[in-house]
Amino acid sequence: FLNKKLITQGKGKSKHDAEIQAAEKALNKKSF
Repeated sequence: FLNKKLITQGKGKSKHDAEIQAAEKALNKKSF
C-alpha cells in the first residue's frame, strides 16, 4: 500500500494512471 501512495504522490493520477495500474499488477504478482 505504501508503494501505491508514493506512486500517486510522485506522479499525477490522470497522466500516469496506466503506470500506476502496471505497478499495482506487478505488486500483486510479487505479493501472491
